[in-house]
Amino acid sequence: MQGLNLVQRCLEVFSIEMGFLKNLFPESWEPYIDFLPIFFFATIFAFFITPIIGFFANKYDIIDYPAKLRKKKLNKYDKQERHIHKEPTPLLGGLAFVFPVFAFLVFLSFLGVSPIINAVLLSLLILIIVGILDDVYNLPASYQLIGQILAATIIALSPINMDVINMPLDGFLDLNWYTLGLFVFPADLIMILWILICINAIKFIAGSDGLMEGNAIIICILFFVLGIRTGAEITILLSLILAGGLMGFLFYNFPPAKIFSGSTGKTTLGFLIAIIAILNQSKFAASIMILTLPLIDLFFVISKRYFTYKSKNFLELMKINDTNHLHHQLINLGFSSKKILLIEISITLLIGLIAILTTGAMNLFFFMLIIFLSIVGLLSLHIFVEKKKNSDVEESSEDPETPESKYSY
Repeated sequence: MQGLNLVQRCLEVFSIEMGFLKNLFPESWEPYIDFLPIFFFATIFAFFITPIIGFFANKYDIIDYPAKLRKKKLNKYDKQERHIHKEPTPLLGGLAFVFPVFAFLVFLSFLGVSPIINAVLLSLLILIIVGILDDVYNLPASYQLIGQILAATIIALSPINMDVINMPLDGFLDLNWYTLGLFVFPADLIMILWILICINAIKFIAGSDGLMEGNAIIICILFFVLGIRTGAEITILLSLILAGGLMGFLFYNFPPAKIFSGSTGKTTLGFLIAIIAILNQSKFAASIMILTLPLIDLFFVISKRYFTYKSKNFLELMKINDTNHLHHQLINLGFSSKKILLIEISITLLIGLIAILTTGAMNLFFFMLIIFLSIVGLLSLHIFVEKKKNSDVEESSEDPETPESKYSY
């Protein structure tokens, strides 16, 4: 860190006397309470800037229209029923929680804290630009993927590395097999894939009001706790600022949403979560556990798309818009957006707490158990929903509605 105490400097900038809170909680909570001013600052900033972003999005018609008002499908795979909101809703909301993080990175770059900051800053800027263009012009999936790959490649070629990552049994995996210039194989290739997977896993859970944002708040807070335990300063601050920004934005995005994160928020949020996990390498296995729900949902949806549509390549799979996500299955079972939000963030919180509390062999046991239960649970849910749909179709075909039936009891 070039001799700079990053945490101390940031606490001085956002210093607020928190002594009254420290007296209410055990002494072991003090390291966490010290950071509350930073969290509150990001929350307040996002809370006040979100309506301004919404105003401009409405003014320039950067809006996500519901299915009934859409003039055409976005592509041949797009299903109108996946657009479940009822009113035209402004996009670009993700800028509200991305901007505090971006400003923080600029601050760190100005301090000259670490060369990795400039790489994260450049990659984030690329994703912000691509996200804004996508919200405005509905870019093809290939253009979005190019932006994601470019951002991930910049990170891979930067001083950020995944040469060695910890394993659930307290061992380490050496990924530095061959070095060619700035590229380390297979470490950098795995890093690129990890970033792309995280970006799209987070995007995939954004189909219901507040769902992506609520899950991300829990994920960031859990990363913050891990960062405190390992002393990873940048992880601590990035995760907390992002969580605070999301909290301020969630006030407007909570069901029924008044504004959406849009592609601007979805892509950058997944990217930042991927970076936070990478920067906390000493707990990378725990980071994967924290992201279990979105990762398993991504794997399940992609697999079902492949067997359903027989797509020839990954890009074609990513273009498909269907209703196979976990939140869609819960919608089909009659759950409201608020209940779906509560269910998913509860699952994320439970898995995350297990990840933080377990170590060594116990960590591996719970990791495998959670993956197994998640796959079995999702598979069972999909089978149940499909049977329910088929049953409803059979009942409607056996008893077709007639003009007279409207008045029968």
